[in-house]
Amino acid sequence: MLMSYGVSIAVINSVVNALCDPLRKYLTKFMDPFMVVAMRGLIQAPLFVAWAVVDTGGRLPPLNHLFWTSVCISGSINIITSYLYNRAIQISTLSATVPFLSFTPAFLVVVAFIVLGEVPTVSGALGISIAMMGGFWLQGAKDDHGSKELELDSSNASKGSMYMILVAFLWSISNAFDKIGVQNSTPLVYGAMIQIIVAGGSYILQKMRVGGEEIYAPIGQEVKIPWKFVVLAGVTSVVAYYINLVATQHLEVSYVIAIKRSGCIWSVLMGRFLFRERNLRKKIPSILLMVLGVICIVVGKE
Repeated sequence: MLMSYGVSIAVINSVVNALCDPLRKYLTKFMDPFMVVAMRGLIQAPLFVAWAVVDTGGRLPPLNHLFWTSVCISGSINIITSYLYNRAIQISTLSATVPFLSFTPAFLVVVAFIVLGEVPTVSGALGISIAMMGGFWLQGAKDDHGSKELELDSSNASKGSMYMILVAFLWSISNAFDKIGVQNSTPLVYGAMIQIIVAGGSYILQKMRVGGEEIYAPIGQEVKIPWKFVVLAGVTSVVAYYINLVATQHLEVSYVIAIKRSGCIWSVLMGRFLFRERNLRKKIPSILLMVLGVICIVVGKE
């Protein structure tokens, strides 16, 4: 029963998380990647803190060194990945970048074994491999013309892919420490701390203008803050991150992320209908392969 609950939560997590992608991509038209994270943080951090206060009755659970170590490591990594993720989907299409996140579970098999001592079953390992191959195949179905709203050159497409592969690797590390964090507190307390660090760190870096000016340039739109979409992106991200943390409590972290990354199926579909990205029919076989991978993981947990 516990495993079935974990799988169900992980599947819900994949759907909710996929809703965040088109919102993030839309916001990068108006703001640089660091500002996107900082503005969303204005919504996410207070919501998580308020939710945690209500959940704990204003009394924090005992927090040990494992909790604080996880917060520091995962928080720092998520500042970096938040920029890289938003920059990747800013300069390239969702279908050319998001599928690379399917490599995260493969990285996690190694990281989770080293950090958590988790070992997947044969069926689970097969499912992770199949889902990863599906994601790689999905990325290989190139867009002939990309989005009608954004003409991409090969340099930007390549950069976007490299950024997302790096995100996949870094997230494999932060996800392992996220599990340690929630095991030594609660999902809400841990999530609140991470949101504060990521929002605050991104705001400071944006104000300091670290790096070249290219880092801070929005693409194709007048610089402004579309607050309705900022709020919607913030609320959606809070729900997605909370569900992700709950799922890691009940399931091996490599399985959670494998199922979560199958959510790129929804990202590709939304990229087609919201941003008019092309070649959906070419991507259907790879999407079905990713679904098969998730089924193998589920069967392995029954």
